[in-house]
Amino acid sequence: MRPSLFLLGASAGLTLAQIPPNLDFADFTKYLPFCSNSLSYMLNSSVNPTTYANADGLTVFLTLDFPFFEFLAKGLPGGVIGQIETKNLANIELLDGLFSLFQVPGQYPSASINGTEFLTTRFTDPKYNFVTGGAKLLVHRDATSFYIKTGLNLISDVVIPDLKYNGGIIHVLNQQASPLYSVNDTGYVLNIPFLTALADAHPEIETTSDLTIFAPTGHPVGPGQVDKYVIQGKVLYSTEIVGSKTYKTLGGTTITVSKDGAGNIRVNGVKVAEADILVQNGVVHTIGGPMYT
Repeated sequence: MRPSLFLLGASAGLTLAQIPPNLDFADFTKYLPFCSNSLSYMLNSSVNPTTYANADGLTVFLTLDFPFFEFLAKGLPGGVIGQIETKNLANIELLDGLFSLFQVPGQYPSASINGTEFLTTRFTDPKYNFVTGGAKLLVHRDATSFYIKTGLNLISDVVIPDLKYNGGIIHVLNQQASPLYSVNDTGYVLNIPFLTALADAHPEIETTSDLTIFAPTGHPVGPGQVDKYVIQGKVLYSTEIVGSKTYKTLGGTTITVSKDGAGNIRVNGVKVAEADILVQNGVVHTIGGPMYT
């Protein structure tokens, strides 16, 4: 069910189109009762208690309430995945600052997004972010879709775009977005054994900044080989790969990353199966087989 532009605001019978102009963030969002859960966290944050009230030049992604309540009512899965999600949901410090992951400095109306872009957010907590300059948010818009992608490959569609308050823009999402998870936790939840093997072989990888990881799927890689699939010091999102270029890996080998005219990405000739899985310290691209370097 998508929300209607005629959902009631703070006054009975008021539509979104009739919200008074020139309101700051706090006053404008009083007319968005269907996002009250997100707003409760944001406006009462102990991390940045004044960040939002007078936000200027900011794009904010808010989440509808009902999908979040449905998620809580459903309960968490069992096993290791449930333990990981419980750990993150119980981390009050992480949750308190998490909404800065859904805030992008500058104003980005929907018409300004063409294709896939990686926008730098205000999430810079050094305990949970290891990307220089701040965590990135994948934002995509084309003729038929407008969405963001966050941790664990979770896609949230924009269902109400371009709500303009004084100094900024709000886009409303259809479901809760996810924090960016660690390499190990991402591997467990998304069933990418290479990532858990990498974290086991190199525990320090979790706090190493600016990583690009090429993760083979369906083909085990020995512990002594996993670091040959990791570039440190350069986060290669798919949009940053142009032509062909060589990079040195953590294992000391050299790999060649390329993109052809059709947009296919390859590393040492092996095709990328899924690009742009976001983690706390960079990006993961899965590849269809092992590299021989």
